[in-house]
Amino acid sequence: MKYEKTITVDKSLCIDGKITYKNLFTLMIDTSNEQSKELNATSEDLIELGYTWMIYKWRVDFEDIPRENEKIRIVTWASDFIRLNAFREFEVFNERNEKIISASVVFLIVDINKKKPIRIPEEVAKRFGVEKKRNFENIERFKVKGELFSENNLKVQEENIDVNNHVNNAVYVDWIVNSMPEEFRRNYKLKSINIIYHKEITDFEKVCIKSLKSEKNCLYTEISTRELNAAAKSIWKRKLD
Repeated sequence: MKYEKTITVDKSLCIDGKITYKNLFTLMIDTSNEQSKELNATSEDLIELGYTWMIYKWRVDFEDIPRENEKIRIVTWASDFIRLNAFREFEVFNERNEKIISASVVFLIVDINKKKPIRIPEEVAKRFGVEKKRNFENIERFKVKGELFSENNLKVQEENIDVNNHVNNAVYVDWIVNSMPEEFRRNYKLKSINIIYHKEITDFEKVCIKSLKSEKNCLYTEISTRELNAAAKSIWKRKLD
């Protein structure tokens, strides 16, 4: 069952006329949450069963980024439920109805008391229905490798924390992009990113963002506090290409 929403990109969501990655990811997740609300399968609904949703990993490919005051259409659907994994797809279209973003996210359902992922309950999967269409065959599992490209340290800010009392998953993308050297960001644009979340950041901690380069236009990034919290593989393209 597909669900879609048309949104005009507000100026407050943008920097230099383009939506930030954090706000873009948030709009996609908010759209899926609206569908979950209609189907009585939000985090609040699951809490009554003793469960909650958790994002495990993302893959997002970009042809373009929405701009200030642009009207975009976000389409989302559940593409499968396999053992512990709930697969959800997103497509974003611009005002000319051109697809500019393709994304897949894998959710887990976590038992609140045991704090462990569980097999997706059949009664939850039935609420969504399934559209057997995946944007990507898989979301790659990878090893971080390469030579040091950049390293930055920051401290978690209050606005980074969401209603679940941990750093919002969308924040990590802005951290990764903004940690790149200014000259690199001036000359390259993000084409694809694959993020795997390992451990929530739940406090106003110091965060280290370390990127490594192993091959042309490909960077690996580790986001760590006292332990590894997330890892990413990103593909970049020259802006003049």
